[in-house]
Order: sequence, then C-alpha cells, then structure tokens
Amino acid sequence: MFIMDNENSESFNTIKIIRQYEASDVQSNNNAPSYKYDILYENQRGLFVMGIPKFNSKVLSPADPPPWTNIDQECSPMDIHTFQLPDPSWEWVYKEWLIDMSGDVDEEGWEYAFDFHCDNWHGCYRTFRSFVRKRRWVKLRRLKGSSNEDIPPIPSRVKKDN
Repeated sequence: MFIMDNENSESFNTIKIIRQYEASDVQSNNNAPSYKYDILYENQRGLFVMGIPKFNSKVLSPADPPPWTNIDQECSPMDIHTFQLPDPSWEWVYKEWLIDMSGDVDEEGWEYAFDFHCDNWHGCYRTFRSFVRKRRWVKLRRLKGSSNEDIPPIPSRVKKDN
C-alpha cells in the first residue's frame, strides 16, 4: 500500500500537471512548421562629425530601442554572434546570418528615419532627416530529420493585425 502525505501529494499533482501540459504541447506541435526564421534588428543612431554622419549603436539614447531587437522590436539579449538555437531538435539551414535586402534599403541593408518611432523609413540617407537606422538580419532553422520541403518565404516587414 502506498501512502502519500499532503506535502508530497502537492508535488505529485504539480508533476502530473506539468507532464499533461508537455504532452498536450507535443501533440499541438505535430502541425508546427519544420522551418522557422529567426529575425533580429540592428539599431544605430547617427552623429555628425565635421558634417559627416557616423552611425553607431553606442550613441543610442535612452528613448531608443536597444542595439539588438527581435521582430516585435523588443530587447533581444542575443545578437547575431551569440544567438543560439532554442533546443537541440533544431539545426541551422545555413551557417551565417543574412541581411534582408528586400524593401527600400541601401546597399548594406539599412533603412533610415528621423527617429525610431517613425513610420516613414527609407533606404537612402537624407541629410537632416536620417538620424537613426536599422537593419534586419535573418537566419533559417529547421527541425532535425524534417523532409526537404519548400523553404518558406521570409516574413514580411509589415506586421499584420490579427
């Protein structure tokens, strides 16, 4: 006969709930895509030195986003040099991060604006209208052992309302 006191009973129920959650999570992931893009934004502010714009992440103001942000423009603790796969079930499709050259960007993938909260980003530096810039980096990963299905297109820069 197995007797369990109240303290151990609560632990047992917690473990049972966690296992049920993990099981339902695995079941719901069966329809999950086998490819996923990781997206980071590199953010910089410009200063004028003898009339020449110099951009750097070290001069970002407190109102600016951090040097690296995720697709939702939230702080990313990782950059393209420290980013890791979420778990061992994934592998990178290619080794290096790629600069997204789609849309209105310059030859290095930068888009410019008056400030980070503008909706009017443009791909060429404009004097007195381009004090900040951002660049989108993408890297594709896939589940290990997944079939070589068609690679999905890179997600749009424009967020869609659900």
